[in-house]
Amino acid sequence: MTIMKIKNIFLTLAVAVASSACSDWFDVSPKTDIKTDDLFKDETGFQSALTGCYGNMTKDKTYGKNLTWYFLEKLVQRYDDGSAPFAGQSEHVYDYTNANYSKGIITDIWNSMYETIANVNNLIARLDKNGQEVITTPGSWELMKGEALALRAFLHFDLLRMYGPVYKEEPEKECIPYRKEFKPETSPLLSASKVLELVLADLKEADTYLAQDSVNWGNDAENPFKAYRGHRMNKYAAKALQARVLLYRGGSEDLAEAGRIAKEVIGQCGLKLVRDNFQDIAMFDETLFALHMDDMEDRLESYFNVSAADDGSALWITPTNAEGAFEKMSSMVTGTVIGEDAVKKYADGNMTYCCDFTQDVDTFTFDGSTISGKDADGSELFEHTYHYIGMEDIRGLYIYESDDADSGEFTYFWHGSRHHGDHMA
Repeated sequence: MTIMKIKNIFLTLAVAVASSACSDWFDVSPKTDIKTDDLFKDETGFQSALTGCYGNMTKDKTYGKNLTWYFLEKLVQRYDDGSAPFAGQSEHVYDYTNANYSKGIITDIWNSMYETIANVNNLIARLDKNGQEVITTPGSWELMKGEALALRAFLHFDLLRMYGPVYKEEPEKECIPYRKEFKPETSPLLSASKVLELVLADLKEADTYLAQDSVNWGNDAENPFKAYRGHRMNKYAAKALQARVLLYRGGSEDLAEAGRIAKEVIGQCGLKLVRDNFQDIAMFDETLFALHMDDMEDRLESYFNVSAADDGSALWITPTNAEGAFEKMSSMVTGTVIGEDAVKKYADGNMTYCCDFTQDVDTFTFDGSTISGKDADGSELFEHTYHYIGMEDIRGLYIYESDDADSGEFTYFWHGSRHHGDHMA
């Protein structure tokens, strides 16, 4: 189950949970299965504790179901509604008073996320208490500490995106606690800006511990704990997450730094974008971070089985709607009108993008805040530095303006956080 990929470094999940947290959710005390002193008497115990944190994330209540292919996908109407007698069942997903469905699921997500955070905090405390004494493999203590800190940041960031405010509009609104200790006492609600500050602090500290991560994407028979790093919060996954958080915060310096980090990850991680998934169905060859589920097929099969349609539990999309969605998305990027003609034609905001390069540009290069373009012969056509000036309201595009007064048709650069392309205007 892929959580983060190279091409999604600048993409956030298209998720909006239109509900505010109920007061009783804030009374959750940490619960954990990692609580015996015996577990932390040797290195294997620490490895098991960290593995348990990842395992907890694959439960149905969070990334094993609700946060990936089920509840959140229903909220954004990814699936078609059922037919009689189950027609209208999708409407129930927005009934936040129903404890047997949406309210209960939202509560489960909150509780399970903080349960995993409690496990992570317990592990961090144990690592600091006696981990260096019993973990004897060189580099393993640092690796575990870095992974744990990055996981804590990852979980809090997702909690903020689901339960927090629209950050652009209310960055100082109190929304969720940031738990850094394994203790039963409740923690205060913090503002969204403070949560992001703590997320970035954890990621910065994690980066120091993960600096020597060799990031073995494949098997290692001699040291399996350091193998298949794509299934763990490795060095590049943590860096990519840092870029996502900075992009989410959205300040001009944040965006420039996010671009720098993303470029570093893409250039150093050793992974390449998969051209198709015929041979690599999960596109693992481009995956920076994933969660492993041994029984994934068994757990998902019943939801995507035609026989499940009899009781209304099947998740499906009709061929007509699938084709319609494809046609609609395709039509958005097949425009031919540009410049002032496009301004007039799409004055109502219902635009269609022209994705052809103009002015003989063949290649764009992005280097921090500098953007340049070359023609097919490699001759440079332009090079300017750009600064962030705001967000376009209709599609949420980030807009940058050239620092040079004579930039002509390359005066503005639009970056779409929810699109696969970038746009020059």
